[in-house]
Amino acid sequence: MHPVFEQVGPLDRPYFAADAQTGTIYISGNGPAYTVDPATVPRPKVDPSLPGKGYTGYPPASVTRGRTFLRASHDQARTWGVIYTMDSDDYPGGRGGFSAAHGYLAVAYTATKVPDNLNSQCPCTVFGTSKDDGKTFDYHVVPALPAVASAADGAGRGGRGGGGGAGGAVMLGADPTKEGRYALARQSGDKIMVSLTEDGGRTWSQPVVAAQVAAGANFGHRAMKYSAKGDLALMWKANYGEGTYDVWSSASRDGGRTFKTVRVSHAVSPPANPERNNFGFGDDLSSIDVDDQFVHVVWGDRRSGFEGTWYGRVPLSAY
Repeated sequence: MHPVFEQVGPLDRPYFAADAQTGTIYISGNGPAYTVDPATVPRPKVDPSLPGKGYTGYPPASVTRGRTFLRASHDQARTWGVIYTMDSDDYPGGRGGFSAAHGYLAVAYTATKVPDNLNSQCPCTVFGTSKDDGKTFDYHVVPALPAVASAADGAGRGGRGGGGGAGGAVMLGADPTKEGRYALARQSGDKIMVSLTEDGGRTWSQPVVAAQVAAGANFGHRAMKYSAKGDLALMWKANYGEGTYDVWSSASRDGGRTFKTVRVSHAVSPPANPERNNFGFGDDLSSIDVDDQFVHVVWGDRRSGFEGTWYGRVPLSAY
């Protein structure tokens, strides 16, 4: 894999997912990896007078690409197996979402290319399943969203998922109640749309709208998770002007076919105050979980006058 170790990478985004059927735990990390022989890349110059121990930068994108690294434990995190990557050289991509159930590790991400015989136009969404902790994957190209805007619409904007989510604009959930059922969430403009597969990624349902922001707003952090009983829930921040936002959720009581939206926060946050909020540093993600009674949401919020971690819950009966 040849990960780039300059400035201690890869280390970002340590999300995890657990397979309830097997007890396997998966954990991720993100960072650049060389696309050429690392020995051919000049080492970065070190200037002791500079901060950060004097490194002048990472190797350029011409010799690296971003990758998501995955590792599994079969003994409740006492020991860990070999590190593998979410993507492959035939299906290269970067950050993505992953989940696990029924003995399968499932991944989804945006690929820059796929094998020529698939006749797919990329960038495109790739879904894969693995029975050997990520050593090998069975990949499938997911049909594109209808009338999807440019790829920039679905990238960035603060969106990051966890074990049920995504990095970037792709979130993935494995239904623990039905083997082969996965929910894939992707952003299209002002909407998040969910597609379902019932056969491990071979075929997909028509996408349905699971979340939408108001005109002039955009999506911030988001997350998605199945409950142990098959209820699917999403949360997202709606970002407005001057650094203000509020927090929303939606849930599907039928496995991901229809959704109802419920607001989580009671008001729009005040404008950002960098001096009182550490310039936003540390507000990197939001989380969601679902039990048989509530949707639980955790997010960074500054409405108390300083940046802190906030928790809210919504009864499942409200959806």
